Amino acid sequence: MYITREFLSIFWNPKFWLIPGLKWEDIESKDEYDYTSYKDIYLYPIPISVGILLFRFTLER
Repeated sequence: MYITREFLSIFWNPKFWLIPGLKWEDIESKDEYDYTSYKDIYLYPIPISVGILLFRFTLER
């Protein structure tokens, strides 16, 4: 669990992804702005790719 936590802290480092002076909290959705959430990467691509793989394995048999 420590390795995963350490990897995620390095991967989501704002110094790499964001311009200087900006924090993750600054780009969260608010009432007047609706930004895309970085957590959407878990919601859409992973289940879709699993579904495509299952479909492919079904057709190949």
